[in-house]
Amino acid sequence: MNKRRRRKPYSCRSFERFLQFALLACILVVVWIKYSSPRTRGIVPDSVELPDALIKEKLERVDGGTILYGSLGMQATKYEHGLPMPEPFSDPVNVVIHNSASSFRWKKTMGFTGESLQNENILEALKILNVTVHIVDYGLSNFASFRKICSLALEGKIDRIDALIVSGADRANYFAKNTDKEPFFKPNQILLLDDFGRIPSGQIPPSHVLSWQPMPKNTFLGCYLDLEKERKLLVDKNIERLEEGMIWGKHDDYFPFQTKRMLVDVSKRYKLHTSSRSSVFNGFDARNIKHHGKMPRTQYHQLMKSMTFFVGLGDPLVAPSAIEAMFQGVTVILPIYAKPRVINGQAHRSQYDQLLFDFPAKYPKTFRHCVCGYEQGSTSSLNKCIDLAIKWAREDDSRECSVPEFSKTAFVKRLKSAIDMALMDVL
Repeated sequence: MNKRRRRKPYSCRSFERFLQFALLACILVVVWIKYSSPRTRGIVPDSVELPDALIKEKLERVDGGTILYGSLGMQATKYEHGLPMPEPFSDPVNVVIHNSASSFRWKKTMGFTGESLQNENILEALKILNVTVHIVDYGLSNFASFRKICSLALEGKIDRIDALIVSGADRANYFAKNTDKEPFFKPNQILLLDDFGRIPSGQIPPSHVLSWQPMPKNTFLGCYLDLEKERKLLVDKNIERLEEGMIWGKHDDYFPFQTKRMLVDVSKRYKLHTSSRSSVFNGFDARNIKHHGKMPRTQYHQLMKSMTFFVGLGDPLVAPSAIEAMFQGVTVILPIYAKPRVINGQAHRSQYDQLLFDFPAKYPKTFRHCVCGYEQGSTSSLNKCIDLAIKWAREDDSRECSVPEFSKTAFVKRLKSAIDMALMDVL
């Protein structure tokens, strides 16, 4: 006779169901985090609360709409226009470049990005410094890249590796962890390119992190713009300045619903231009926002030169577009976050802290009218900045907001100092 199977008590069955639902919920959360997080370069995580100790300065409002902070404790750059170009290295120096912009596959398709500009700057600066450069394709895996770099010395192609300029913290830390297996370079010879700055940075010293703008404990590298080269892109030298503005950002991810609604409200008073897709404002009355789509560099420069203001939306965080606009006399208007964003341990209070906070304090006479900060998402605050930009343009339409930090001389000097730091740490 078959025995009747004894059922588990109700409490046990309920507990098992609870565990099953909890496991399913955890899986769904992991999948949501993975696929809903921003994947476009320059998009940063949501704002997070900072410890009170990190928030040193209070928000100050001045001049009806212009919003400035006090000093952020950034590294002071002391380069001035007219300084001679740094002397090249007297002894042979071998530098290996392994960053995203050095990828042979990517270079065939990439446009004008922060990575491509900085990579060109680095190559030109190393040429001036008489450095022997070896490029290793970034399209390889971590292991294959590490072996490829070591093979340069193993096969006798170079006597030694003096410095390795690499992007990607995971890849750089992988190299640092495996240097004991192949004694061709040490962790302190690695210079990590990181747009946002980074603390901590694994086995790589924070001072060896080369950031796009000055960040605490990191080393400021940034970029430079060749003004003469940029001016040659202007076909029409006598471009009329229109009281209109360009929107910074072309990816759909940069235009959340609240931002689109703010821009549509602003466009009721001022005509706006964008290089985003025409479908980004579907469902909105955006008749006063002109879509240009992707433009050739010459056409983009012609359009930018005719603008009065350049509006940032919060993303991408730090990029050459704002510097280009500023150099052409266009007022750069940037959002200040309600709560600072913390990325890799570094705090960012706006879309571009160096332009909005550092330079106006450092160059109060020449830079004061070059930038304006508005409360992110606030139509009224943005309108006040636009009114100021138009007022400043009417007073002086010929201004160019250039600063020595973005000169070739300053960049070459910063890069040479970074390489010197790597060389000194080896001794």
